[in-house]
Amino acid sequence: MDPNALTADDFEGRGVAVTRALRESHPVVWLDALDGWFVTDRDAIDTVLRDEEQFGTDSPEFKPREVFGPTMLNLDDEEHTRHRCPFDPGFRLRTVRDRYMDLVTDTAEHLLAELADRSPCDLGAGYASRLAVSVVTDALGLALPIDEVRGVYNTLAAAIGDYRNDPDTMAAARGARAVFAEALAPELARAARTGEGLLGDVLTSGSDLTEEEVLANSLVVLFGGIETVESTIVNTTWCLLSQPHELAYTRRQDAWQAAVDEALRFAPPIAFVGRIARRDAQLHGAAIKEGDQVFASILAANRDPGFVDEPDEFLVRRGRAGQYLSFSQGVHFCLGYNLARLEGAVAVEKLFEMYPDLRPVELPPISWFTLVRPVGGLQIHLGDRAS
Repeated sequence: MDPNALTADDFEGRGVAVTRALRESHPVVWLDALDGWFVTDRDAIDTVLRDEEQFGTDSPEFKPREVFGPTMLNLDDEEHTRHRCPFDPGFRLRTVRDRYMDLVTDTAEHLLAELADRSPCDLGAGYASRLAVSVVTDALGLALPIDEVRGVYNTLAAAIGDYRNDPDTMAAARGARAVFAEALAPELARAARTGEGLLGDVLTSGSDLTEEEVLANSLVVLFGGIETVESTIVNTTWCLLSQPHELAYTRRQDAWQAAVDEALRFAPPIAFVGRIARRDAQLHGAAIKEGDQVFASILAANRDPGFVDEPDEFLVRRGRAGQYLSFSQGVHFCLGYNLARLEGAVAVEKLFEMYPDLRPVELPPISWFTLVRPVGGLQIHLGDRAS
């Protein structure tokens, strides 16, 4: 395989085969298609994600920095800690369970009941998307209908993916940011007064974050809480419907969280994560220069046979033993990890509980190369609703 002959189209639909071939022949390689280094070896990926002295996220060239401003997503060292630490308590496991279990359960049941007369339906648009948006809207206390929240998200996502620097796209993103700021203002005032909820945790943490910095990091929470959660729900359902014996095992063992964890490994919602080389570095024999972009393939790491037995098999009994990196590693480990796993498990369990005979219209292949896989395309027949 000639790495520099690869295009995005080569990854589309056959990313597993491409990343496997690269791991075997070019584990750290420059790809013109990405204008950066592409890393597929698990040990090298560990280094990229954990060694913050060599690899960071603080670069004005990263689109999230341009769209959101300085946030926990794109800062390093002490500034990263200053931005992230006030948000950490609101996403601890016990807090997540106490605050969101009933909300996620009730929302899932309500949305699924609404689908009863809409079969066949698009699982992403009709269920997973609305669940994810509803939960993050509640978590942030946004004074917006969920369809408008989704619109804000879509506009921001378009700007982050706009590497042509279209001025109209960036102008739209600024407008969406202003809508978000206006919708967040009442919750910021309430949280400052009461100390309740996620933003109450932040505002009473003793941090010196400015209101603008709280706003920017709240945008990161919004962004992280929507499409990755949607994809987790859709991908887990896709995996279970593709493997009826694994679905039967999941039902028998009540192993919905394990099914979500294995789907996160097998079909990660984020295909790769980017870093910037903070200094010249040697990585698996490759001479990386300061300022180079480095992309760590989560898909390749999750399927590295040196870390996972039978990596190309979807096995629910493996669960978290799969050692997946779908939430990254190191200081930029996903803030919403506990909430995303809870949403995924509840959403999938309720789906198969309320519609035990659901089946796909067809099972499309999963597209691997996009940063966050577009949700949708999984059309399902719901069958009769359980009594």
